[in-house]
Amino acid sequence: MRPGDRVRVTLPRLPGRTQPRSVTGTLVALLPPVATVAARRDTVTVSLDSVLTFEVSRGRESRERTTAIVG
Repeated sequence: MRPGDRVRVTLPRLPGRTQPRSVTGTLVALLPPVATVAARRDTVTVSLDSVLTFEVSRGRESRERTTAIVG
């Protein structure tokens, strides 16, 4: 995981909500114990201790080859 990677960070749910909250954006910095993510309009810094999941996008998988074989 490097700065510039597209990430989704899932954090515990807020009081009064039923679903955990997530932040999707570009990883700016990963300096334990925190990670900084540039989301749509904000830059969010989260404590790694509070993160439920940390996902890194590997891009979209093309189905072109599968379609060509089946078709």
